[in-house]
Amino acid sequence: MTHGQRAGPIQPQDWERARFRWLNALTADPDLSDRAFRVGVILAFTFANAGTARCDPSNAQVAEVLGRSADTVKRAVAELVAGGWITRKPGRHTGAPSKYAFVLRASVVPFPSAKRGQICTERGANLHPKRGANLHPSTPRGGQICTERGADLHLPII
Repeated sequence: MTHGQRAGPIQPQDWERARFRWLNALTADPDLSDRAFRVGVILAFTFANAGTARCDPSNAQVAEVLGRSADTVKRAVAELVAGGWITRKPGRHTGAPSKYAFVLRASVVPFPSAKRGQICTERGANLHPKRGANLHPSTPRGGQICTERGADLHLPII
């Protein structure tokens, strides 16, 4: 997952508001195939209960709506799971439908320094002390964000 980290499954009480944010984020993923995108949209807007987010169609049901085979749906679901967009809990026995949960991914967006236009992407980046840059104390694991001294930084969740 190169564009973000998992923020966790969307809670049922938040699904009605969050599903459009989820769709917007899904739309912006350049690594997602058209097939996986269409299956994601079908799961979220055809099969997921708008109030509870309960989503448990069989691959055959999704395939019928999609107009493709169940194997195509299976590959698309695997891509959505691998991309961190959904979680899948298999049914209890062969042929039982899986249960799906939708996941919003959190992305850390680096902001350039006002002084040098520099984005620090590696832990331990060395900044020239005379430039007045200051590292935010709660930098994400695996990278640092360079901010201007005294800047009030709020990381957006995308």
